[in-house]
Amino acid sequence: MSLLQEQQIFHQGAADRSGFHSPFLKDRMDVLVGNMRNVHFQKMQIPLWSATTLEVYPESPDAIRELCVAHLLQTGTVQRN
Repeated sequence: MSLLQEQQIFHQGAADRSGFHSPFLKDRMDVLVGNMRNVHFQKMQIPLWSATTLEVYPESPDAIRELCVAHLLQTGTVQRN
């Protein structure tokens, strides 16, 4: 988080209380991806940072969906302060 402070990027820690980031979701991804096709993404007004890539979310709806899938399948890494 010190890098974010140095770059003057607003941030805050979030409590990690969910356990859905898991490779065990792989067998149900068809349902999740199918439902994501119905989601309409609007152009961002402010940057939204991905906890998976540590970069700003992509603008392409297909790229956003791919990132969502990657995020759900990867186990989470939690940094404690």
